[in-house]
Amino acid sequence: MKINFSVVSFVPSSAQVAVVGSVPELGSWNVDKCVQLEPSERPQSDMAPSFWYASLKVEGAKSIEYKFIRRRSQDVGWEWEGSGSGDNRKVDLVQEGEDVVQAASFGSILKGAQGKGGSEKVLAIPVTQFLDPAGVSEYSHTTRFYMNVKNQNSIHYNKIIEAMYVGTCPRCVEHLDMLKRDLGVTALFNLQTEEDALNNYPDPKSHPTMEGRTTDHVEEVAKRRGLAYVWMPTTDMSTQARARMLPQAALVMYGLLAGGHVVYCHCNAGVGESPDEMRREEERTEITAERVFDF
Repeated sequence: MKINFSVVSFVPSSAQVAVVGSVPELGSWNVDKCVQLEPSERPQSDMAPSFWYASLKVEGAKSIEYKFIRRRSQDVGWEWEGSGSGDNRKVDLVQEGEDVVQAASFGSILKGAQGKGGSEKVLAIPVTQFLDPAGVSEYSHTTRFYMNVKNQNSIHYNKIIEAMYVGTCPRCVEHLDMLKRDLGVTALFNLQTEEDALNNYPDPKSHPTMEGRTTDHVEEVAKRRGLAYVWMPTTDMSTQARARMLPQAALVMYGLLAGGHVVYCHCNAGVGESPDEMRREEERTEITAERVFDF
């Protein structure tokens, strides 16, 4: 069975990210035998999130414990996530004949995904964030990155697959024009709440204050630039809200991609909801989008 690992981390351009764990395929906790993860795009600085992934075959395991590790360069040692074995990540697998199902509440099995060597099963573990030392939370990372991008009135994104980008919210019509002109984007997939969508209004010149701003206007701004628009508001920093959003969002995203769109998916900072939706869509398109994990 093939298992897909993925993580978001704030690291410099010289960094390496890897996964190590309890089974031989993950090095049996030996960092010298860890599995290197690949970035979707090489990070520019540790002020911005970068997405890392790896796919490998694991045979005969009923339970796997693992951690992500990283180092700022090849000249320094590996930094382990979390604060000891209590923060180990765990996947429990139950063998049922030729099928393998995940006993844990996260992840999903794609049965019969066609690889280069024929039919095989794939366990796609949802994208997660690197567990930083105590006191450094997802909220603090996201807030730091969000404020940095906001203060610069800039936009940050990563190309995930050929027709999908994930990033920060567009803050002006110039950002929308850039997405369309430089990236070929034809559709926006917005996961912001109503409050966030209005606070980060994409045409502040026409509505410099909150008065008069509406979510309908946000859609109109996108459509005036020739972009299809989907809005699926999702509460920030909420695991439950993300879980409720992902199934239907994946169906809509699949429809956009199948229809030939190039999609830009965003929340506020492009760190929480957007990567989750992107990873879910990778799961859904695993059979046809083999290039994502090089089957």
